[in-house]
Amino acid sequence: MTEAYKQLRERADTVWEALTNGSPVRIMVGAATCGRAAGGLQVIDAFEKAIAANGLKARVHRVGCIGLCYAEVLVDII
Repeated sequence: MTEAYKQLRERADTVWEALTNGSPVRIMVGAATCGRAAGGLQVIDAFEKAIAANGLKARVHRVGCIGLCYAEVLVDII
């Protein structure tokens, strides 16, 4: 590994830690117009309730449209 790569990786890891708040699981739910019309807000609510009820370490993020409106509600779990 080059020194430049190591520095870039360290910065990326720092940014990732800040984004995830130390949480190992990140849940992204489509909440643009098409996602909302398909029930995205209810899906977000269900995830948040399940996470709280089970004491899980996960964060739910509302994300915009990625162009697959016909497939909404889209959920990505990282």
